[in-house]
This record gives sequence, structure tokens and C-alpha cells, in this order.
Amino acid sequence: MNRILLLLSAFLYMRLSVAQPSDVRSHTVLAGNQVRVEIFVTSWCPYCRRLEKFLTSEKIAYVRYDIEHDPKGRKIYDSIGGRGVPVIRIGQTVLFGFNPVEIKEALRLSGKQKNMGLGTISSDADIADESFRKVS
Repeated sequence: MNRILLLLSAFLYMRLSVAQPSDVRSHTVLAGNQVRVEIFVTSWCPYCRRLEKFLTSEKIAYVRYDIEHDPKGRKIYDSIGGRGVPVIRIGQTVLFGFNPVEIKEALRLSGKQKNMGLGTISSDADIADESFRKVS
């Protein structure tokens, strides 16, 4: 039994560590004073799916990074202290896990309202701002 758990752990570690072809899906191009919302997810995470459904239902545009398949997304995830998924970056605020109340509060504090719908698809989103504030 221990051997199976060890093999499973090694497999999961390898899946998270190996950079694979990009799977970045940018759901919007932001303009003006709208704050950027980025989510860092995996394909197998049920809370990541809940997060995406929540953001879509609230008409909040976001940039999605699958950290298992996108080296750039993984690099950003690591640089902001990513630990587990999902991780949400709203402007300079970083949230860990899926908590709708915290997300709404971070959006409110950033000056962003629920007025941002899904927009143009772009796969070359520029992530130059590495500054952030962690919220746990």
C-alpha cells in the first residue's frame, strides 16, 4: 500500500513539474481602468471548475492558466507563492482557494464592479506586473 502511495505521489509531482505545451486561454483583453483577473488551475481540480463557473456566472472576465501545461503560467504561479489550486490574482491581490465572498471583496476593493463581461480571445496576454499583495 505504501508503495502505491509513493508511486502515485511521484506521478503527481512529475505531472506538476514537467512543462508542457501552452494551454493558456485568455478570455478577455482588458482596456482602460479594468483590473486584470488571472486564475491558476489544473484540469482535475473540482474547485477550479467551480471557480470558473462562478466567474462566468458573475460575468467577470479572466485569464486562465493551466499550471500543468503552461510554462509561463507556472512561472507566474510560482512567483506569486502558488501553493495548491486554484489561485486567483485580482490586480495585485492574490487569493488562495475558492471563496466567492473573498473574490467579491477583492474585486470591490480593486474598484472593479460586476460590469465586465467576457470579451475578445487573446492567447498572448502580457503579464509584466509581478508585484502583488497576498491574502490568505
